[in-house]
Amino acid sequence: MIKSPLIKFCLVFIIGILLAHHYELCSDIFIGIFFLIVSLAFIFEIFIKHSISWKNIIIEIIIIIAVLFAGIVITIIKTDYNQNDHFSNFISIEKKINYQSLIKLSSPIKINEKSVKIEGEVKEIKYPYSTFSVTGKTVVYLDKDSLSRSLLTGDNIVVYSSFTMLKGVTNPGQFNYQNYLEKKQIEYVSYTNNNWQFISSELSLIRFATICRNYCVNSFEKAGLSGSELAIASALTFGYKDDLENDVKSSFSSAGAMHVLAVSGLHVGIIYLILISFFKMILISERYKWVVYILILFILWFYTFVSGLTPSVVRACTMFSFFILADAINKSANVFNILAASAIFLLIVDPFLIMQVSFQLSYLAVLGILYLQPKINRLFVSRFWIINKVWALITVSIAAQLATFPLTIYYFHQFPNYFILTNLLVIPMAFVILIIGIVIIILSFSNPFTVFLGSLYYWVLKIFYGSINFINNIPGSKIEGFSINLFETISIYLLLLLILVYIRTKKAQYIYSSFLIIGLLFFIDYKEDFKIDNLNRIIIYDIKDHFAMDLISGNNHYLICDEYLLNNKQKLFFHVQNNWFNLDLNKPVYINLNSLLDKSLEWKNKSIAFIGEKWNNQ
Repeated sequence: MIKSPLIKFCLVFIIGILLAHHYELCSDIFIGIFFLIVSLAFIFEIFIKHSISWKNIIIEIIIIIAVLFAGIVITIIKTDYNQNDHFSNFISIEKKINYQSLIKLSSPIKINEKSVKIEGEVKEIKYPYSTFSVTGKTVVYLDKDSLSRSLLTGDNIVVYSSFTMLKGVTNPGQFNYQNYLEKKQIEYVSYTNNNWQFISSELSLIRFATICRNYCVNSFEKAGLSGSELAIASALTFGYKDDLENDVKSSFSSAGAMHVLAVSGLHVGIIYLILISFFKMILISERYKWVVYILILFILWFYTFVSGLTPSVVRACTMFSFFILADAINKSANVFNILAASAIFLLIVDPFLIMQVSFQLSYLAVLGILYLQPKINRLFVSRFWIINKVWALITVSIAAQLATFPLTIYYFHQFPNYFILTNLLVIPMAFVILIIGIVIIILSFSNPFTVFLGSLYYWVLKIFYGSINFINNIPGSKIEGFSINLFETISIYLLLLLILVYIRTKKAQYIYSSFLIIGLLFFIDYKEDFKIDNLNRIIIYDIKDHFAMDLISGNNHYLICDEYLLNNKQKLFFHVQNNWFNLDLNKPVYINLNSLLDKSLEWKNKSIAFIGEKWNNQ
């Protein structure tokens, strides 16, 4: 910790952000307190003699408190709702008034099954006799047609509709879409259908980046790719995932390979390794190494630009940029300080990033790789180069998984058992796929070459997706049904930390403390199981235009639902599966609602009637 002070400050800064977000702090008094604490630190530094032993301790405590309040202040300043001109201050939710609103698209469109979803900044709210300039973000849903599909970042549109405040979940355990959007500072949505019109376009960096990414995706199509192969190539190379089918996403998720589809640290890391290897081969002298660093930074950010400047790849490139610059300035710089510095920088720009799952997982994965991988890697050394390389890849997978598995279970309720096998196959193939994809883009002006490469690309992608399906179809490819709360997640991380400290110090108190946490986790699990064993519950789920009812007794349950849901398990699971995980339920016995219409059943001394058109009121 002494060698990595920025890790400590980063954690305190994050706590400040979370406090401000959780308690919705907005008072300017926190800004005053922050400047008061900073002034106090300067006074201590200038007027208190260095010979006084407690001076450094007092100053460090003051700095930590200042960093805590810095996190609070940054969040207050960056919170849109705290601005007087936020559009929510100029609209009425209760009256359902259709406003004429000018909205500027702030990110690429998302094409859904029946609609086009846009995220935008509200610029104007127009009343019959007045117009107000406003700020704030919103989500707008448009009918899917050729015009809405052609919208780009930077386009200005006028919509004629009311705003609706997002509602929380109505089913237990269901994904909380309201909470997800709130973490992006979005509280209102608008359903305009066709009641909108295009106004103008504004030039911006992200607009050009989106155009470049769309051009790259179209180049794959011209090279002969189609269907799942085109969707996987677009997602894996440039992060365009709109065309990915749910079955494909499910296969990658089950095999533990979803990180490959999200252009992020893996892809930027591959390009970085290629560039480093290339410049090592041409033996540039130390005098001109600065040129190498500039070229590497330029190429990485150019790739980020071509990928559409999506948040995940911008975050990954920022992280690598800090490492490259640190290496250029001071080759002995502490890697953990560099990692913390990049996180602090990103959180100053947007403190709400800390609430995003991808941000949490990416930084934990890198932290795990930097700290754990070298230690695990030293456990085995072979005489053969290839075995050492395979072992290094295995240890990277283990380190990243150890650092992220508590969060993965907390958010996704599953664990990929064959993640080592997946990464052994996926990472080398992702390397090949990324290279071929970039070459296709570079040679996109030459049709014969791109068609040839496209056919080669098709078979590589076919083998790649086949490998994912092969792993996914191995019995026991994943364990699902885990459900842990935030307290249990933090306890698991504390347990891992205590074990690591014990391995390093060999002090018995750390292992005793870890046994205490294990006992606490078992007690919590036993308490939950005891409650579930005595559970008798009837749940009627809220699924628009459909019916689903759970009859729960202990770990067993009957699910009564309509025929559409029986045949569309994905839609059904979206609404109900997390509740099954939370209650530790076994697989249900499915009952078709049609078989019960105009009948009644007895369950746990309750009589339940399913009234249809032929119900005779008996």
